[in-house]
Amino acid sequence: MYPDPLEGMSLIRKIISLAFKLEFLIVECVPILKSNKNQIIHLTQHQIGSLLANAFLVLFPDDRRYAGGVGTNRGFNKNKYTKFLPTINFDTLYTDNIDYKENRKIEKLKCLLNYFHRITSLIFPSSSQPGSPVSTVISFSTPFPQPPPVMLPVLRDPNACAGVVTFKRRSIPQLRAPMWSKSVKPIQPVFMCSEGLIEDSGDTLQIDFAHKFVGGAILDHGMVQEEIRFVINPELIVSHLFTEKLMDNEVLFVIGTERYNRYTGYGNHFRWDGDFEDTIPRNQFCRRMTHIVAMDAMSFVNSAREYSPFYTKRELMKAYCAFAKDNDDNDNNSNDKTIATGNWGCGVYGGDKRFKIIIQILAASEAERHLKYFTFGDIHFKNEIESFLIKLIQIDPDINVGKVFNLLIQYGKEEVHFPISNLQLRPIFEKFVFSDLSLHMDEKTSWE
Repeated sequence: MYPDPLEGMSLIRKIISLAFKLEFLIVECVPILKSNKNQIIHLTQHQIGSLLANAFLVLFPDDRRYAGGVGTNRGFNKNKYTKFLPTINFDTLYTDNIDYKENRKIEKLKCLLNYFHRITSLIFPSSSQPGSPVSTVISFSTPFPQPPPVMLPVLRDPNACAGVVTFKRRSIPQLRAPMWSKSVKPIQPVFMCSEGLIEDSGDTLQIDFAHKFVGGAILDHGMVQEEIRFVINPELIVSHLFTEKLMDNEVLFVIGTERYNRYTGYGNHFRWDGDFEDTIPRNQFCRRMTHIVAMDAMSFVNSAREYSPFYTKRELMKAYCAFAKDNDDNDNNSNDKTIATGNWGCGVYGGDKRFKIIIQILAASEAERHLKYFTFGDIHFKNEIESFLIKLIQIDPDINVGKVFNLLIQYGKEEVHFPISNLQLRPIFEKFVFSDLSLHMDEKTSWE
């Protein structure tokens, strides 16, 4: 990436200078987004860059995982130790003794170096010396309800790291969970896409197939959907500093991150493919109008428990937390955004994609949002879902969330009685469309 060693050394010097600016950029302790609390943090892109520069240089202390806060020489409270925060230092990216995993890390580092090249070129233009102040700072409180509606920070170049990124933890108490079995909300439109990617879906609510520790193995060997999103939008990585493990009724929204990298491939075939110029406009709060929500699925590898009523309702609640409209929304009608998603909870998590799409359709319908589903090139699955939805409406034009939910619960109660070793699950669509759907539509039994 940097064939000239002098260019590489120049970048490292700029990263060091950016890291040392942290004490001037962060004037208060960064609060932790704690479990079971609805909280918001706003950071400028300049502040995020400085925090990540410290992580790149492995400057956060080993014992920095304390609930009192995150900052430089402040905010630590060793009487409130928590095990619910992931690591932040990048040292795990620098070593590996497994070749294929090492290649993944090399490609991640290419993405991160390109990110630092971009932001340091703006913060330290050639006409200035690294380390000279080029921006103002903002402070924040817990929670900070809205970012100031002015361009911050004020830079020589008004577009240089001028954005604000918002991290919002949403926790919905179980007492406020929908009454799924009694819901009469209609099934919302679903748009199936065999081509395209979630990150290219434009003005949508984009789903991050998250780990309960948001970011997953971004600082290690992981390179699936979440890790890829974090390396092409590296500002997401700073969430490691302050986001506790997600509980079953929680998600994390991130609004305003910028994309810096192109890529090809997935997993072992992931490759950095050059710089990316993000053209998504900013809103009145200086945030790029990119809305991402991290929602974690349960792992169901080699297990039929996915279909049980308990886990069905758990996955529904998680998806609903991500899809539900925000009563406090004042951000360019973000409540009207279509949800851009795909095979959430499948792949390495072992979920049944046919079961999971029904979960997401129900949650989106309960939230009264449209769903845009990317099958990542699987035309057969696209056609299968479209056919299923057509037949669903044909059988019952008044189909609603409650009716389909009760079928899911009935399906789970019937199927999980079989020993897992002998389990031969019937195709769920065949069961719905050709038998149980027409038989159970008029049943009044509540399965909750």
